[in-house]
Amino acid sequence: MKHVSDEEFTRLLGRPLAVETSDVLGLNDPLRAMHEAKSPLARLAAKILRSLIDRSERKGKPDLNLYFLYNMPFRAIGKMTNGSVSTPMVEQILRIVNGHLFRGLGGLVSAFFRNMSTSRRLRRELESTAAAAAAK
Repeated sequence: MKHVSDEEFTRLLGRPLAVETSDVLGLNDPLRAMHEAKSPLARLAAKILRSLIDRSERKGKPDLNLYFLYNMPFRAIGKMTNGSVSTPMVEQILRIVNGHLFRGLGGLVSAFFRNMSTSRRLRRELESTAAAAAAK
Protein backbone atom coordinates (compact mmCIF):
# COMPACT_ATOMS: atom_id res chain seq x y z
CA MET A 1 0.00 0.00 0.00
CA LYS A 2 1.37 3.38 -0.98
CA HIS A 3 1.00 6.44 1.23
CA VAL A 4 -0.63 9.33 -0.62
CA SER A 5 -0.12 12.81 0.84
CA ASP A 6 -3.02 15.22 1.23
CA GLU A 7 -1.55 17.40 -1.51
CA GLU A 8 -1.36 14.47 -3.95
CA PHE A 9 -4.88 13.34 -3.06
CA THR A 10 -6.23 16.87 -3.53
CA ARG A 11 -4.63 16.96 -6.98
CA LEU A 12 -6.12 13.55 -7.86
CA LEU A 13 -9.53 14.53 -6.49
CA GLY A 14 -9.54 17.80 -8.40
CA ARG A 15 -10.78 19.87 -5.47
CA PRO A 16 -9.71 20.71 -1.91
CA LEU A 17 -10.32 18.13 0.80
CA ALA A 18 -13.24 18.82 3.09
CA VAL A 19 -11.97 19.45 6.59
CA GLU A 20 -14.37 19.64 9.49
CA THR A 21 -12.86 21.80 12.18
CA SER A 22 -15.95 23.69 13.30
CA ASP A 23 -16.59 23.88 17.02
CA VAL A 24 -20.18 24.98 16.38
CA LEU A 25 -22.73 22.27 17.10
CA GLY A 26 -25.45 21.62 14.53
CA LEU A 27 -28.75 19.79 14.17
CA ASN A 28 -27.03 16.47 13.42
CA ASP A 29 -24.67 16.52 16.39
CA PRO A 30 -25.60 14.28 19.33
CA LEU A 31 -26.51 15.78 22.69
CA ARG A 32 -23.33 14.26 24.15
CA ALA A 33 -21.38 16.80 22.06
CA MET A 34 -22.51 19.45 24.56
CA HIS A 35 -19.51 18.42 26.70
CA GLU A 36 -17.45 20.54 24.29
CA ALA A 37 -20.04 23.32 23.81
CA LYS A 38 -19.23 27.00 24.26
CA SER A 39 -22.13 27.48 26.66
CA PRO A 40 -21.43 26.61 30.31
CA LEU A 41 -25.14 25.84 30.65
CA ALA A 42 -24.92 23.25 27.86
CA ARG A 43 -21.78 21.72 29.38
CA LEU A 44 -23.61 21.48 32.72
CA ALA A 45 -26.60 19.77 31.06
CA ALA A 46 -24.24 17.25 29.40
CA LYS A 47 -22.49 16.63 32.70
CA ILE A 48 -25.82 16.04 34.48
CA LEU A 49 -27.00 13.65 31.77
CA ARG A 50 -23.69 11.76 31.94
CA SER A 51 -23.89 11.55 35.75
CA LEU A 52 -27.41 10.12 35.53
CA ILE A 53 -26.13 7.48 33.12
CA ASP A 54 -23.20 6.68 35.41
CA ARG A 55 -25.51 6.38 38.42
CA SER A 56 -27.80 3.96 36.59
CA GLU A 57 -24.76 1.88 35.58
CA ARG A 58 -23.48 1.76 39.18
CA LYS A 59 -26.88 0.44 40.25
CA GLY A 60 -26.46 -2.34 37.71
CA LYS A 61 -29.52 -1.21 35.74
CA PRO A 62 -28.39 0.93 32.81
CA ASP A 63 -31.16 3.32 31.79
CA LEU A 64 -31.57 2.85 28.06
CA ASN A 65 -33.68 6.00 27.78
CA LEU A 66 -30.75 8.05 29.06
CA TYR A 67 -28.40 6.39 26.57
CA PHE A 68 -30.90 7.20 23.83
CA LEU A 69 -31.04 10.86 24.86
CA TYR A 70 -27.27 11.10 25.22
CA ASN A 71 -26.71 9.82 21.68
CA MET A 72 -29.64 11.38 19.83
CA PRO A 73 -29.06 14.35 17.52
CA PHE A 74 -30.50 17.74 18.36
CA ARG A 75 -32.95 17.51 15.45
CA ALA A 76 -34.66 14.62 17.25
CA ILE A 77 -35.82 16.99 20.00
CA GLY A 78 -38.37 18.38 17.58
CA LYS A 79 -39.29 14.95 16.26
CA MET A 80 -39.88 13.47 19.73
CA THR A 81 -42.18 16.21 21.05
CA ASN A 82 -45.05 15.73 18.62
CA GLY A 83 -44.91 19.34 17.46
CA SER A 84 -44.43 20.98 20.86
CA VAL A 85 -40.88 21.91 19.88
CA SER A 86 -40.46 23.05 16.29
CA THR A 87 -37.29 22.92 14.21
CA PRO A 88 -36.84 26.72 14.52
CA MET A 89 -37.02 26.27 18.31
CA VAL A 90 -34.34 23.56 18.18
CA GLU A 91 -32.19 25.90 16.06
CA GLN A 92 -32.48 28.55 18.77
CA ILE A 93 -31.61 26.00 21.45
CA LEU A 94 -28.49 25.28 19.40
CA ARG A 95 -27.75 29.00 19.28
CA ILE A 96 -27.80 28.98 23.10
CA VAL A 97 -25.62 25.84 23.21
CA ASN A 98 -23.16 27.53 20.85
CA GLY A 99 -22.66 30.41 23.27
CA HIS A 100 -25.22 33.02 22.21
CA LEU A 101 -27.48 32.95 25.26
CA PHE A 102 -29.48 36.15 24.85
CA ARG A 103 -29.94 35.97 21.07
CA GLY A 104 -30.89 32.32 21.44
CA LEU A 105 -33.38 33.00 24.23
CA GLY A 106 -34.98 35.81 22.22
CA GLY A 107 -35.21 33.60 19.17
CA LEU A 108 -36.54 30.70 21.23
CA VAL A 109 -39.33 32.79 22.73
CA SER A 110 -40.24 34.13 19.29
CA ALA A 111 -40.18 30.64 17.73
CA PHE A 112 -42.27 29.31 20.63
CA PHE A 113 -45.07 31.81 20.00
CA ARG A 114 -44.94 31.24 16.23
CA ASN A 115 -45.19 27.50 16.86
CA MET A 116 -48.17 27.95 19.21
CA SER A 117 -49.94 30.12 16.66
CA THR A 118 -49.31 27.63 13.86
CA SER A 119 -50.47 24.73 16.04
CA ARG A 120 -53.72 26.51 16.95
CA ARG A 121 -54.41 27.37 13.30
CA LEU A 122 -53.77 23.78 12.19
CA ARG A 123 -55.97 22.42 15.00
CA ARG A 124 -58.85 24.68 13.93
CA GLU A 125 -58.42 23.62 10.30
CA LEU A 126 -58.39 19.94 11.22
CA GLU A 127 -61.45 20.31 13.44
CA SER A 128 -63.39 22.11 10.73
CA THR A 129 -62.35 19.48 8.16
CA ALA A 130 -63.38 16.68 10.53
CA ALA A 131 -66.71 18.39 11.23
CA ALA A 132 -67.36 18.81 7.51
CA ALA A 133 -66.51 15.15 6.87
CA ALA A 134 -68.81 14.04 9.71
CA ALA A 135 -71.68 16.14 8.33
CA LYS A 136 -71.56 14.35 4.95
